[in-house]
Amino acid sequence: MKRKNILPVMIAKGNSSRLPKKNIKDFNGMPLFQWNLLKLLNLFDTVILDSDDREILALAKKIGAIPHIRNKKVLGDDVPSIPIFKSILEDYPEYEGVINVQANSPNVRPELIGKAYNMISQNYSNHLVTLNEDTTSNGSI
Repeated sequence: MKRKNILPVMIAKGNSSRLPKKNIKDFNGMPLFQWNLLKLLNLFDTVILDSDDREILALAKKIGAIPHIRNKKVLGDDVPSIPIFKSILEDYPEYEGVINVQANSPNVRPELIGKAYNMISQNYSNHLVTLNEDTTSNGSI
């Protein structure tokens, strides 16, 4: 079975309707999004950070991620993640899918990210979502 070429990404919009500028708020000495971005950068050679916020994009580039300006057709608070992922893949056609780690889930373990990546890239599944112990969707990956 052919191994899939999967692109590690993080999507981090600039504003949140409930907590403005949530993704760049300080969390234990770093912007919130940076915790998981650093985990991705330690696991993978190429990591895309997609955002509509120039400050987030600049911080991501500074630590080694490839900044990707959010496509205008997928801007807004009510846009689901999958259309955003598809818009990123339009600019990276050599990839067949993405693994996304949420910007606002700083406690996700690197081992879990690696396992999820391997499952998707080795064709064990086309779609994975992390769950809480009670099986409700957690969605950190």
